[in-house]
Amino acid sequence: MLTCVYADNIGEWRIRSTTNVRNAISAANHRRCQGRLHNARSAVDHAYAAALEEWRTQRDSELRRPDGWLSLAGLFWLSAGRSSFGSAPDNDIIFPADKAAPVIGDFVLENGQVRRNSGGY
Repeated sequence: MLTCVYADNIGEWRIRSTTNVRNAISAANHRRCQGRLHNARSAVDHAYAAALEEWRTQRDSELRRPDGWLSLAGLFWLSAGRSSFGSAPDNDIIFPADKAAPVIGDFVLENGQVRRNSGGY
């Protein structure tokens, strides 16, 4: 049986087989390379962080566009036929009174297609 003693700043390890010797040598090589690996990881981490920040900026501008999700004021299911919209209480789709005219127009849903008419019926 082969015995090898490996010392580092933690203490001494007594190794009693050739497999453990290989593992000890690998561990020593790993410690030596750790500094170089840390520098390589830092470069990758900075590149990833920059790419992530670029994606977040782009996503934020997409969400804030006039037709983006953050500009969405409401979702309304349309029934087949006409659906009126405006701020008047007798509309099918009611908008806030301080943001819209009493009658803006209507949507017409026919054969899976939606058409918008201005000015009511």
